Amino acid sequence: MDGSAIVGTRRAYTLLFSYVLAVSNETGSDKALGCFYDTVKKRGKNDGIELMRECNIKGTGVTECLTVYTKMMNDYGVHPLIFSKTEEKALIRVDRCPFYEAYHASEISCGWLTENICKIITLPLITEIIKQVNPNATIDIQKYRASAEDFCILKLAIG
Repeated sequence: MDGSAIVGTRRAYTLLFSYVLAVSNETGSDKALGCFYDTVKKRGKNDGIELMRECNIKGTGVTECLTVYTKMMNDYGVHPLIFSKTEEKALIRVDRCPFYEAYHASEISCGWLTENICKIITLPLITEIIKQVNPNATIDIQKYRASAEDFCILKLAIG
């Protein structure tokens, strides 16, 4: 794992999440998170198109979605482990996560809250990226980490 990439990602996202918390205090969390969600969806679409081009993606299957997902995560310094794959779905293990670390570094430390912020911000970004490969692609949390030393299990599915 590229330690400098994951540290740099954590630092960037810590700043971003700290800003979101500050805006939430000023405007209310629903409004701030709603704006952030809209931004994430737009950014994910653009990033997905760029990643597809970088990875020379031609197909729309699970393999192509995983290629784009893995490239994105590798860019963040994360090396996900794909431990189960069929034509319809894949299970992915994510150990060290710069997003999770950034939640805590920006003082979002409640386990329930970090999981929900992941579902509101991080997963929609990833989903929008893989939807550029296949509009029917989804990614969901099967197991959320209990601590920084723990891991997440994600399910990427088509259909």
